[in-house]
Amino acid sequence: MKLPLVYVVVLNWNRKDDTIECIDSLIGMSYPNFRTVVVDNGSSDGSVEALKARFPTLEILANSENLGYAAGNNVGIRFALQQGAGYVLILNNDTVVDQHLLTRLVEVGEANPQVGILAPKVYLYGDKHRIASAGSRKRWFPPGRISIIGLGKEDSIVYDREREIEYATGCAVLVKRKVFEEVGLFDPTYFAYWEDYDFCRRVGERGYKIFYVPNAKMWHKVSTSTQGDSWTKWYHIARSTVHFYRKNVEVWYLALPIYLLWVIMREIVFGNWGAIKPYVVGILDGLRGKAPLQFKRASES
Repeated sequence: MKLPLVYVVVLNWNRKDDTIECIDSLIGMSYPNFRTVVVDNGSSDGSVEALKARFPTLEILANSENLGYAAGNNVGIRFALQQGAGYVLILNNDTVVDQHLLTRLVEVGEANPQVGILAPKVYLYGDKHRIASAGSRKRWFPPGRISIIGLGKEDSIVYDREREIEYATGCAVLVKRKVFEEVGLFDPTYFAYWEDYDFCRRVGERGYKIFYVPNAKMWHKVSTSTQGDSWTKWYHIARSTVHFYRKNVEVWYLALPIYLLWVIMREIVFGNWGAIKPYVVGILDGLRGKAPLQFKRASES
């Protein structure tokens, strides 16, 4: 039986070294029927030229500007579907995958018709024993909060059970073609953060399940896209939080202030005063429906 074509979509923005390492790991995967496309989000560090030189046959889609995570990935997803992909693996460029990652994800997907999204076990980069993500779940407080399962914890049998989960983190998700056809792509209103949870919510509302597959493994460097730029990170977290709540949470006008105040008080307790101003600006832009500020690293200012 011919295995379904899987397209791996890797979004890059000024992180050519991370992307090269990611592609190198993909080349060694055991799954026999996959292709990779890199979507470059208007990089200024010579990423496109470096990738073409290193991987002459690699498919690269170059955006003229930074479209953000959601819209940038949508470019790759549309391309993958046009090429006949049965599955699309959306993969952060700051990751390294195990050679059997795709094989094990597809096996579970093919055996379970109602599963729409599959998520691997994600370790922190360079550590084979510490979890970065074993799926995500809703928390009872603050209302609407979603937290990553196992983040920073030592790996154990607790994280070895294949199971249905409520949400999958977007650093690596395998999505069936029919899910995109029925549910649509990422909501481009999210420039960064929360778009994966929004997508999972929509998928769940259409009756599809999200499965965590622990024997599919990979490693994630975590948040390199905003590394060294705390202002940008906190701004986009806040702006996207507002959009998610207004779109998905009942009585958001009650739940949202509780959540936002909880985050602000938490960061004050941690002494992270630098997060407060960009967080408040992001909240206001989200409430006003303003277009997002663009990513810009301190080194580029």
